[in-house]
Amino acid sequence: MKILPYILISSLLLGCSPSQSRLQKFAEDFVKERQAKCGDRADHASSIVVGTKEDDVLKYMGEPDSKSDSDTAKNWLYWISASVKDGQIYEECVILKIVGGSVVERRQDTGFRKDIAEVYKEKRK
Repeated sequence: MKILPYILISSLLLGCSPSQSRLQKFAEDFVKERQAKCGDRADHASSIVVGTKEDDVLKYMGEPDSKSDSDTAKNWLYWISASVKDGQIYEECVILKIVGGSVVERRQDTGFRKDIAEVYKEKRK
């Protein structure tokens, strides 16, 4: 039994046949676009710790990319970086929980990881 390259399998399953170089170029452009959107957030993210005031978060990170606020807490997500590795697009995020005007919880994680071919197909819709 012959093993097909992963990129070919992805292309066949997704019903499109972009060349590997086209997918790589797409991924590089996608990451550049995301990095531009993130700006210098990655530089400031490490300075946001438990106890940081909400005003300072806004000063250094700007408005959050996503919010889920309640009467008692604010939950903010910031995308801080993007990269391509092993056929996957990764985006790193910082998630903050703010209570009483100060950060009470901070998490940093890979908030997004997807196969390049999947992202390519979604963007073409």
